[in-house]
Amino acid sequence: MIQGKVFLLMGIIGVLIGFLFDVFRAFRISFRSTGKRFDYISAQVTDVIFAVVAFCIFTLGIYIFAGGELRSYSFLGTAAGVVLYLLLLSPV
Repeated sequence: MIQGKVFLLMGIIGVLIGFLFDVFRAFRISFRSTGKRFDYISAQVTDVIFAVVAFCIFTLGIYIFAGGELRSYSFLGTAAGVVLYLLLLSPV
């Protein structure tokens, strides 16, 4: 019973991470016309910021919803949430 609850809650975390990915993608597109060197640097910086923020959200979700225990269904729920967001809700 608890596994299903954690799976669904981590799926919600995955949807949140997918939305965050779209926000960073839109931010990257807005800087595309400023110049090649700045495009490269801004892409690298936003990728690192996204990775750190997504990791913090995932870790916080694991800590709050799963009691800090890393289980395969937590990873699968998060991945399923990201995929569902990108397939069904992502505007791009």
